[in-house]
Amino acid sequence: MRLTPAAAASRRPARHHALPLLAMLFALELATPVASAARIVGFVSNRSAAETVAGAHAFLDRSPNHTVLLRTTDQLAELTDNEAVALWDGADAVLLLGVHGEQAPRLEGLLVDAPPPQRATVLALSSDPRLTPLARIDGQATFAGVSEETLRALTHELSAASDRAAERGRLSRAHPRQAAWLEAGAYREARGSANVAGLLAWVAARHASGIAVPPPLGNAPVRYMVDAELRPAEALALPARPVVAILDYDSGDRSADRAIHASLCAALAERELGCLSLLARWGEASVEALTSLPATLGDAALTGVVVLQDFVVGGGEGRQAATEALVTLDVPVISAVRLADRERTEWQLSTDGVPWEKVHNQVAMPELQGQSQPHVVATDGPAQLDARTGLRVVGPLPLPGELARGAEVFMDESR
Repeated sequence: MRLTPAAAASRRPARHHALPLLAMLFALELATPVASAARIVGFVSNRSAAETVAGAHAFLDRSPNHTVLLRTTDQLAELTDNEAVALWDGADAVLLLGVHGEQAPRLEGLLVDAPPPQRATVLALSSDPRLTPLARIDGQATFAGVSEETLRALTHELSAASDRAAERGRLSRAHPRQAAWLEAGAYREARGSANVAGLLAWVAARHASGIAVPPPLGNAPVRYMVDAELRPAEALALPARPVVAILDYDSGDRSADRAIHASLCAALAERELGCLSLLARWGEASVEALTSLPATLGDAALTGVVVLQDFVVGGGEGRQAATEALVTLDVPVISAVRLADRERTEWQLSTDGVPWEKVHNQVAMPELQGQSQPHVVATDGPAQLDARTGLRVVGPLPLPGELARGAEVFMDESR
């Protein structure tokens, strides 16, 4: 039987479909995480190092075939540009957690000029605002084409919200292209080593299969410690004696920071003073901690406040409200300085005490808010290099003598 030209054509292989089919398969390969292991590179602040390395260990214990390379901003400063770029060469993700200071613009330039692979996840969380727009998730620039107004809503308005979970949900619905970025930010916002492990799992799952991703574990905006022990707000059981309140970040319950609280509380106890630590997120939560302090104390008398937070309490948005709350409390307010980058002997032998580049955030701005008599209460301890991630961990060590001098101020006030 002889086929007509049309019939013969219908019997020929459909070669014209081959290229589109290959393109579809290639796109599917890009869109689907099929790797068995992910390689994650992270840069973190010195202060976040201990918490970050603990979270990385928890993640690697559950997923040992993955790789997590971490460096502090101090370690980054010791690297050449080529050495820094080599860290993320071939990486599946680059995370910037709490990166501020002179290394922020350097990282910005390096990531723009020598970016990681196109499919790599890039996230800058709790970092210098100039780094936020570098975000990339699933091969797409998260903030491409986003207006300044929208970017502000996604960052500043979220940080100022009293109910961040509800605000995050609203923003995710209003800005679906940034929903994944908001989801990742929830881990960083909640803090804690468990949430670091969760964030690493969240990132790895976008590039490798078989990874269980836990939800963020939230903390209350304000938590309390009595004599450096966490207690619920309704069961503080404060002693029947004058109390000094210590205002710190919500990370104040990390082991190294808790040691500072414990040392100060011990110095206060020797002088028959009680000790209540307020652990609050920077911004609105810190304002809430101060304004609700009289109700929190109940019948206990407040004799002073020690502020371990840098810059100003309440941040830019809540600064005035926090200042008014301190005025209302009408007690001495002392600024306590955790001095990073110097060990005890270096600090004792220094000619400036507090390095000039830290004076603005740790001395000058607190003084503008009415905090007085700045005391250096902790310096860096000896550095330890983590074998699994390469992160150099330096924790603050309390200075008992300086803490005792601070306690003396409140003993005089309570008489």
